[in-house]
Parts: sequence; structure tokens; C-alpha cells
Amino acid sequence: MKELEGKVALVTGAGQGIGQGIAFALADAGVSIMVTGRTQQKLLNTVAEINERGGQALALTCDVKRKEDLERSVSQCIAQYGNLNILVNNAQEVPNGLLHDVSDEA
Repeated sequence: MKELEGKVALVTGAGQGIGQGIAFALADAGVSIMVTGRTQQKLLNTVAEINERGGQALALTCDVKRKEDLERSVSQCIAQYGNLNILVNNAQEVPNGLLHDVSDEA
């Protein structure tokens, strides 16, 4: 995906699962990544993997339920990389528990 090379992305919920996979795919395509999430160690693991694969990534803890965290994430991304081209709003909150434990009525 040459058209993504040199772009900058902010990926929420990038410490694991789908968000982490998206961060890996974007980095493999030449995108610089700001990975965000609530668990610092998971983010650092994602950054380490991206860097080992030859990509460029930084980690920033962020709780997407907090407006000030979101604003800080965007500001830090732009401060570090100079711009922001791609936003992947992957983070989610499951208020009723794990999906397989939630009733259809919920």
C-alpha cells in the first residue's frame, strides 16, 4: 500500500486484539503510528513489535471515555509527528460484561 507510506495514524485500543492488528498492518504499510490505550505495558509491547518489524511507533495511555485524554492524544501525535492523517477509533467499552455473557435483551 504505497499510498499510505509516510502518513501518520493514531489508533485507539491498540494494545491488543483488532486495534493492535490494525496498528501492525498500518506500520507494515509505512505509516508512523501513535498507539493509545489504557494499559501502558500492552502499548509498549505493541510499539516494540512495530519497531522490531522496522516501523515507527509511539505509545500514549488514553481512556477514550475522557475528553481530555482524547485531546491530549491528538495533540501529542501532532507534536511528535507533525501531522495526523488517519484516525482509527477502535477502542470500545463493554458496559454489560463480555459479549458472550450479555443477554440479547441488553
